[in-house]
Amino acid sequence: TATHGALGCLAFGIGASEVAHVLATQTLWQEKPKTMRINIEGELSPGVVAKDVILHLISVIGANGATGYMIEYAGSTVRNLSIEGRMTMCNMSIEAGGRAGMVAPDKKTFDYIKGRKHSPKNGNWDLALKDWRTLFSDKEATFDKEIYVKSSDIAPGGQETRNMINKHCFSIMKPDSIIANVGRGEVIQEEALYEALSTRRIRGGIIDVWYNYPSKINSNPWPSKFPFHKLDNVIMSPHNSAWTQAMSHRRWDFVAANLDRLAKGAELKNICFNGERVD
Repeated sequence: TATHGALGCLAFGIGASEVAHVLATQTLWQEKPKTMRINIEGELSPGVVAKDVILHLISVIGANGATGYMIEYAGSTVRNLSIEGRMTMCNMSIEAGGRAGMVAPDKKTFDYIKGRKHSPKNGNWDLALKDWRTLFSDKEATFDKEIYVKSSDIAPGGQETRNMINKHCFSIMKPDSIIANVGRGEVIQEEALYEALSTRRIRGGIIDVWYNYPSKINSNPWPSKFPFHKLDNVIMSPHNSAWTQAMSHRRWDFVAANLDRLAKGAELKNICFNGERVD
C-alpha cells in the first residue's frame, strides 16, 4: 500500500468498512487530503538508517502530525536513501497519521524497476520512462505545510520514540476520542495517558494487561505505577503475543462486546483476564 510511494506511486490502504463499501457500490468515498512536504538535507550520521529517519520525523511533528495529509519526502537525504529505505519511510507515513507518503521517482527508481517481471519491455520501456520523468513537483509548487529537518539531528537506534505520544498529543485530541491497543513501552508517556483518562480529557481507552508471561499468572498484573484498572472508562485486555490462540479469541470477543458500549458512553464492568479464567 503506502510502501509503493517509494516508487513515485500514490498508494494508500483502506480498512474493512471501506472494502465492504467498494464491494457493495464499486465506489470509494474519499476526502481530498492536504499536502505536506518534508525536506531532509545533509548526510546521515553513522548507524542511522531509514527507520531512524522516519521515527525522528514522527517525534518532530507528533504521532498525529500528518493526519489529513499526503506527504512528499524530499531533499538530499531522501535522494541518497536506497529504494528499500524509501519504502520504509513511505510505509511508516501512517504512523505519523498520514494518508500516504511518496518520493518523486529518479534514476535510482528507474534502475530498480527496469527488467523486473511486470515492468514495461522493449519500446514500451522508453515510453514509460518518458512519462515517469515528469512525475515530480514543480519548482513553484506550494504545499499546505512544509517541514524542514537536518539529518545531523537524527540519532541512530530508535532513540527518538521515547514519549512520542505525550501530554501535548492528548491535549489536542477531541474530547470524545478513544485510544486503543495501548501496550507497555516508552513510546507512550504513561503519566500523560493516565491524566487524560482519569480527568476524562479523552473519553476512554483499551489498554493491554501487562503480564510478563502467561506462566506467571500470580505475578502482579498491573506493573504500571498508575492504576489504570481502577478507571471505569478503561477496558483492560491481554496482549495477544503472550497468550494462547484460545485466549486470543476470548480477548477479541471481550473487546468486541465492550467497545460499542464504551463508544456510546455506557457503563462498563471493568473485566480483566487472569491466566485462563475470566474474573
